Amino acid sequence: MPEQASSSESTKSVTPPPIDNTNSKKFVLLPAAPSHSPLKITRMMIGDTLTQFKMAPEYFVPDDQESVSKDIIYQDGNVDEQSYITVARYRTMMGEPTDFKNKPLQLGANSVETLILALDKFSQHFDGELNFSKNDIPFQYSSQRAVCGMADFGSILILLADIIPTAKFEFQMKNFDYDELAQSRDAMEKFALDFCAAICGILQCEPDYIRLFSIEKSKDELKMLNLTFGLTTPVLDETEKLAKNLQIQAQSGFTDNDILKDVKQCEYECKWKTIIEYFNIQKPDLDPRYNFDYRKPGVSKQESRGNEPYYLPIGWYRHGLKVDNKYAGDIAWLGRVNAEGEWPVAFHGTNKNAVLGITQEGLLASKSARDIMKDEAIKQMGEEADRPGIYLATHCNDGADRYADSFTFPIRTEESATFQVVFQCRVQPRKFTRHTGVVTTGEAWRFVDESAIRPYGILLKEIV
Repeated sequence: MPEQASSSESTKSVTPPPIDNTNSKKFVLLPAAPSHSPLKITRMMIGDTLTQFKMAPEYFVPDDQESVSKDIIYQDGNVDEQSYITVARYRTMMGEPTDFKNKPLQLGANSVETLILALDKFSQHFDGELNFSKNDIPFQYSSQRAVCGMADFGSILILLADIIPTAKFEFQMKNFDYDELAQSRDAMEKFALDFCAAICGILQCEPDYIRLFSIEKSKDELKMLNLTFGLTTPVLDETEKLAKNLQIQAQSGFTDNDILKDVKQCEYECKWKTIIEYFNIQKPDLDPRYNFDYRKPGVSKQESRGNEPYYLPIGWYRHGLKVDNKYAGDIAWLGRVNAEGEWPVAFHGTNKNAVLGITQEGLLASKSARDIMKDEAIKQMGEEADRPGIYLATHCNDGADRYADSFTFPIRTEESATFQVVFQCRVQPRKFTRHTGVVTTGEAWRFVDESAIRPYGILLKEIV
């Protein structure tokens, strides 16, 4: 029994239309190709000793978590309020009621609300959170948006493979009283934005490459602040170069800079981690027409896509992504008849450290260890393969599932469930090298071009 067809509609234009965000009365034209402009602060949580920030491009409008939270009617005996809030935000985007007494939260591999909770856990791996909007924009510029912390289904594999890691610093600034600064939201916001602009200025980098994460009152010295921020660019080598430049300048001090002159001279450590602000889920992204239940009897174990074997993920449930209008060109890549232009199927787990681990202490020292088939790939493909690799498996079972995190959801008293998540992708022919030994079954395919990988389904499986 073949799986359900993905789509037969073609897309002639990829220019995004004007869009309205959930809980926003304004219409916002979201650029397809992001322009470089300073990021704005979307959330500022001022505490007694710590202020935390969320930053995003000017066009971004976050969904209204506070408003949604006020209208929730909880089920009796719930033990995880945050899970209900997350699902309520999704329901609000979909125009559904947030009364969980009349419509309980359902756990199950075939439940889209379970998928939403799993994606929330996934985004937390990268210090991010979900955002829900009514947009419907293409994915071909997802990697550029991910640089400034805006991830979506088009950049999932980029996150997992640490293609655009953030260089994370913690600077100390003298002569600033946190208590005084925290008294005024305007003063705190201005200080934060001025700091980001100053870092951009001394590095001469694009203004959306710098994000401030927190300002903390020093526990050791009076009138001292600890500022945690990150530097991210689209090119790993460029990020490393700028990070090293910043470290060198910080050792001698920024005496000629009005904003940074009070930064304490020090050999500041740089830690590496892929960090996002938001994982954006658009209303049209999840389309139940493309769901498929591989748990039911009679499903074929093997078919063919793009003239490559397709090993169906027996025992899993697929939540389909609507991707027929998210990439430029036709949709032949989604075909099921091995026609010209059709792409094969491969799988990727959600544990980014299993194959492509990256150490916080330093990126350079870990490069050879994290890309274990790189030398073999160069022999197959040539110098084109001499770039960071992304690995996918030909098999979900005994393949990608070995590198899939487990997520446990305690929803009600004495009730919880655990699930694994795997991404089902189409991959461009002749854009990968083949390897064995990385997985126990089948092959691992290594890619150096993230645009050659397109997730089109998310697989869930309950672990019992």
